[in-house]
Amino acid sequence: LSCPPACSKDAWQIDNVNPNAKLTLSTQMSIGIGNGLVLTPSGRSLRRSAHPGDRPAPFSTQFALSHACWLLTYPLAGWLGATAGTAVASRG
Repeated sequence: LSCPPACSKDAWQIDNVNPNAKLTLSTQMSIGIGNGLVLTPSGRSLRRSAHPGDRPAPFSTQFALSHACWLLTYPLAGWLGATAGTAVASRG
């Protein structure tokens, strides 16, 4: 297996570019790991809770609901970042 760029030794030597880069990189890696831990079990639970002939319905419903949430929260985060500043918008 090859090491992704985020875990290579050179990726952590970016202090001269941005002093908060290590924190940002660590936060993004943590969010990615958490995202994988949440999304993988949801697919398994959807698959287990529906009969094979009924599986398209819960998967399409989950897809539609998750994308509706993205559709609402992305503009909201952009608006909040533009009006209150990115420091306030990133606190969640």
